[in-house]
Amino acid sequence: MPTKVKSRKCYRHEILANKREFNSITSGSIDCYSNADFYNPTHVRRLCQAMYLNRYGDNKTETISICSSSSSNNSSDRDENDSLTSGSSPARVAGAQSEEIIAAAAEEGASIVDSLLDGLESLTIHGRTSSRTPESYQGSIDSRARGIRLAELTLGPPKYDFDALFKATEFVKSPALSPLTDEEEALVKQLMRRGQSGEIAQNKTAIVEYKDIYKLAPETWLNDEIINFYMQLIVERAENNSQLPSVHCFNTFFCSTLRDSGYAKVRRWTKRVDIFSKDIVFIPINYSYHWTLGVIDMKAHTIQVYDSLGGSHDNTLMLLKEYLAAEHEDKKKQPVDLSDWKTCSPKDIPQQRNMSDCGVFACTFAERLSRRHSFNFSQDDMSLIRKRMILSIAQNKIA
Repeated sequence: MPTKVKSRKCYRHEILANKREFNSITSGSIDCYSNADFYNPTHVRRLCQAMYLNRYGDNKTETISICSSSSSNNSSDRDENDSLTSGSSPARVAGAQSEEIIAAAAEEGASIVDSLLDGLESLTIHGRTSSRTPESYQGSIDSRARGIRLAELTLGPPKYDFDALFKATEFVKSPALSPLTDEEEALVKQLMRRGQSGEIAQNKTAIVEYKDIYKLAPETWLNDEIINFYMQLIVERAENNSQLPSVHCFNTFFCSTLRDSGYAKVRRWTKRVDIFSKDIVFIPINYSYHWTLGVIDMKAHTIQVYDSLGGSHDNTLMLLKEYLAAEHEDKKKQPVDLSDWKTCSPKDIPQQRNMSDCGVFACTFAERLSRRHSFNFSQDDMSLIRKRMILSIAQNKIA
């Protein structure tokens, strides 16, 4: 039996009826969640068709009203003037044209919704491939494009130019690390020229010579002198900038001495400093040629070990927590409550992809944390960061 094809006029009346139903739902007169049968494909299809018409219906209300009025007037004219079988009044022509526009939009909307819903029905959640072909999807896209062009012809251009809005609000990401200038590149090249000897820089905790600065060449392990010197630069920067957190850095031998010999051996390491008055305490830690960074945050009540290889350090975390308790007992002459302190080894941090950049990662973790900055670097930045560290040491300040 051949399928009955709906006329454009029939589509128009069906869509307008669905639009009235949709308007009653969105206006609150009908509770769509308790009354709508979303398991009924016919009902869902009708609502989708109504939604489609409503998408373009706000600016079309007046046209629909005129069309309905014209249609009603034309019907009355026909009743009163049955004898006039030829010719058309201007109002009747206008009404017919409006009706044709609405009917075309309704038919196009119904066709688009039908096509999209057919596509949805062909999908499954069981991993089976859709039976639709790429050509049929392209047909849906083309149909949608024709609907949009029809809407623009009948309603005018869209109220907003979304492409322009997107471009105007586009976030332009600036590079995380600024490249070196030509002068800085020349200085780094001069400092890293092989065969040189002697002292390059000195501060309170370390002396860096040429044999040490060469450790900042690519793919080279950092030694204690480089890390201790750089950590002291972080401390001095904080001391000279009241906007930054106050910082104390232990040297690279602190944790191994505490671990091997106990608190008594490091008790006098803080005779001139009250670590509890600082915001952050850094502890560079070495495990058999692998550098990590211990961090005690006095404000946040956290003890953490930052490891660029993603390791866990439960024993070290407990060791540092016990150190805090012993230090407070010794310096403050009273116990400290550490029950609300958290310990962890963060995993969502930049990770190294080789076996030689751990020291650079540890120093960079400290530099970023010392100014409460995000970790805006990765393995790809290691060469540039090494050069920045060379400049910082040569100039005796963080570059």
